[in-house]
Amino acid sequence: GNSVGCVTAAPQSHVDNSYIRRYSPTTDCASPSGLTISGVTFGVEAATGSTGMQPANIRIYSIAPGAALTFANLTLLRDQPIMIVDDAQNIVSETFTGGAVSVGPMTDVVVELFTPDGTATGEIFFIGSNNVGQSSPTYLAAAGCGALDPTDVAVLGFPDMHIILDLDLAGQIGTNYCAANANSTGATGVMSALGSTAVASNDLTLTA
Repeated sequence: GNSVGCVTAAPQSHVDNSYIRRYSPTTDCASPSGLTISGVTFGVEAATGSTGMQPANIRIYSIAPGAALTFANLTLLRDQPIMIVDDAQNIVSETFTGGAVSVGPMTDVVVELFTPDGTATGEIFFIGSNNVGQSSPTYLAAAGCGALDPTDVAVLGFPDMHIILDLDLAGQIGTNYCAANANSTGATGVMSALGSTAVASNDLTLTA
């Protein structure tokens, strides 16, 4: 499909790959008081593990606004191992164990989905993506293909690979996506749902 990764020649297996997005709480998430991140939602274009699943890591970092996106500039806030079940063309949500991650308004958030080298066991993973636009760049880091630091995939020659790698925000009902495309004013649309999911409580506010 639409996604690329750093893989071996046939039979294909992936080496170390880091799929990365960067978010500003104020600009991308319309949250001037910061973010409370309860988990991450990502797309799966294709995943085949040696035992019906394969290991990966979800990592949340902070980085100073305006700082170059390099691993040296990142401060690790959470590193959660997960298992990706064999799947294709699907959306997966992972909730953090050990509580949510809080990030203040004066720092950017970087989210990474890391898939470790699967060549020994014949594992293959391609993250889900589309080509219908994105509010900020998609990054890939893969030392095996020469990308030692996060590199815009457009620079790597794949401008239409817009990965699905979103922050799930605590305190909200349902799944909200952290970024939106700018409208004709240059601003982005924002929506949220707060309150109770119990109908009897009659306490639900939708904001757009």
